[in-house]
Amino acid sequence: MQHTPKHAALGFLAAALVWAGCAHEWTTDEEKEDDAGLEDDAGTDDADPPEDATVGEETTPADDAGVTDAGSRDETSDDADEATDAGGDCGPIGELTWNIVDLGVGAVAYDIARDNLGGKHLLRKDGGALHYGRFDDGSVTGDVVLPGSDSVVTTFARPRVAVRPDGSAVHTCWANAGPTRADRLYHAWRDAAGTWRREVAWQSPAGSPRRAAVPAVGVDADGTVHVIAQFWDDCFVSGCVPTEYSVAYASRPVGGIWSDWEPLYSGAREMRHCSIFTDPDGGIHATWKGWRLDGAYRYAAAAGGLADAPTIGIPIAPGAVSAGMGDSFAPVDGTVHHAHVSFDTRSIDYARLDPGGGRFEWQGTPSGGPVPSASDFDPWPAIVADECGRVVVAWAGQTGALGASRLDQLQTAVLDDGTWTVQTVDSAADIPKTGKPALTITGNTVWMVWRGDGGNLRLATARL
Repeated sequence: MQHTPKHAALGFLAAALVWAGCAHEWTTDEEKEDDAGLEDDAGTDDADPPEDATVGEETTPADDAGVTDAGSRDETSDDADEATDAGGDCGPIGELTWNIVDLGVGAVAYDIARDNLGGKHLLRKDGGALHYGRFDDGSVTGDVVLPGSDSVVTTFARPRVAVRPDGSAVHTCWANAGPTRADRLYHAWRDAAGTWRREVAWQSPAGSPRRAAVPAVGVDADGTVHVIAQFWDDCFVSGCVPTEYSVAYASRPVGGIWSDWEPLYSGAREMRHCSIFTDPDGGIHATWKGWRLDGAYRYAAAAGGLADAPTIGIPIAPGAVSAGMGDSFAPVDGTVHHAHVSFDTRSIDYARLDPGGGRFEWQGTPSGGPVPSASDFDPWPAIVADECGRVVVAWAGQTGALGASRLDQLQTAVLDDGTWTVQTVDSAADIPKTGKPALTITGNTVWMVWRGDGGNLRLATARL
């Protein structure tokens, strides 16, 4: 199915975008000094690297993760069957029955994604480095450490994983940590031969206070990688008075070079909470927190770019003052589903953009009210949906049993026939305060990953 730019004809929303906060301190105790001694790979995504490319320690050899060198699934894989499962009859489902297993690997931050053949991909930060592997019902296979990933910022920014729809390439992007406070964005990718490579996607000019955070990454059907990130003048470093914040965008085609970084928003108020979702047809859906709106949204079809796309506002819930930390999901029917947290009410809210629609519409509060909390924190939700219009949202809450820095409640809500049904899936979770659960869907099976007590990742599956 060719995904058409369903929202490309929308007019530009010329509203000012607001954020009433101030810059966060992004350095955490767990972050280490950047690996400045490594040479960065300037190779290409899916093509062979140039003959003069220096890879050295920047590459990780191919792993045995069930992918052939052409990027196709092994004949023994059941993932393709899951991907083509058309789901049920769209009838009522009520509460979901979750099957929970321990994946046997630890993480402080993590993300999951699927490809069109049903392959399920896991990126996690553990032991100070990023690990990539594939997962199924109860295990992680092909686990490898990404080259040069020992300085990854995870405060308010879990590492994101993006998969080319045909499964032939996997991408991630992160901000470096250490004394330089995120003066670089790194891009790493796994090519069709299974080799991981790393390069610098952005670097602050020498002596500049410009810093970056919260990068999000997507990859379209043509293999072009898209990155958005938050930028600001870091006055903790320079002593300046911040005058400009921005969310900026860059892309790189297969075998090409990075485009210039172009601001999608630039102004005197801070923008943050960048997120990208790649739909099954390779379309790129980007959101970030805006000003006087919950957020801002842009869409680019495969082979398109976000720089020239119109910006659409995402409304906050009635009675709310400010919101953010949003995630989006778009199944093949073209509907865009979006979940976010309303900061003043600490509730999880939901908005939807219908195919051909001109704007997002607020559609209710999945959490049914405030998320359980024993301290000041902001839960970042995850969201998936099927073609029947049934939506699953997940978030973390807190009773205080683990103190102020940990979230011990994992909750979900299912939208079915206009009604939200809330469940507590795990009352003994151990999710970092700035972390979140992760969701994906294959056919009518929902896959959810989060950090359980003891530090291992747990996997829950449910059928819609």
